[in-house]
Amino acid sequence: MADITVTLMVDTANITTTTVADNCTLFDTNGDASGSTSFTIDTTTSKSIRFLIAAKNGSTCLSLTGITAKTGQTDLFATNEAPSSSNNWVGTTIASETQDQTEKFNITFNIGGTEYTLDPKLVIKQG
Repeated sequence: MADITVTLMVDTANITTTTVADNCTLFDTNGDASGSTSFTIDTTTSKSIRFLIAAKNGSTCLSLTGITAKTGQTDLFATNEAPSSSNNWVGTTIASETQDQTEKFNITFNIGGTEYTLDPKLVIKQG
């Protein structure tokens, strides 16, 4: 079981490739404030984070295709494999850093053959 579960809720009726942030909301079981690109996951080292994706209308088919560090960023996930199912990805935060770390990362997902990207932030605190 994951230490933190993050859900990406997508308004599939209104989303376009230029309005991703306006039509996506992230929230988690960690008590972090919900948001889109301003969403921050505050966690500590060696924690398991599970990402889920869901359509706001509850019926549109969509799939989570990746969680990756943005170019030039340190990957703060010790594991960074492909999604374990079409709407589920689990990664474990790194344990070797000696100071607080922040990473901008990409969540990529697909709706009806079109790929979308959202770029929130992950903050790992030591201790």
